[in-house]
Amino acid sequence: MNKFFLVAGIVLSVGPFFLMGDKLDAYRVQQHGRVVWMEVIDIPSSFLANGKFMKVEYNKKIFLKKVGRSFCEAHAVGDVVEFKYLAGAENILLPNESVIGQFISMALIVLVGMYCVFKGLKKDT
Repeated sequence: MNKFFLVAGIVLSVGPFFLMGDKLDAYRVQQHGRVVWMEVIDIPSSFLANGKFMKVEYNKKIFLKKVGRSFCEAHAVGDVVEFKYLAGAENILLPNESVIGQFISMALIVLVGMYCVFKGLKKDT
């Protein structure tokens, strides 16, 4: 059982760092981006999963944004929608969207992973 905790702990402790680059990009957009108008060029028509990606265009560059059903029901292709944008960033955010919660979630996962590593290293008595 200790080997299971050790392996699971290592995966949980290291895994979130692979996602960190994308989240840091989104955080830079949140902190330094400006609100711009982008045109919707494609929007999901069905929702079999929790969310789908829509396509928006700004300055001849296409961005993908994961959106929910209510967002898609309120918008259509050709609509112009506000997004937070930072030149050079791959991510766009809704004007009031925050990524701080995702950093907190990743930190909690790392903490659980560290607990599992320590539990896995602990000798049975």
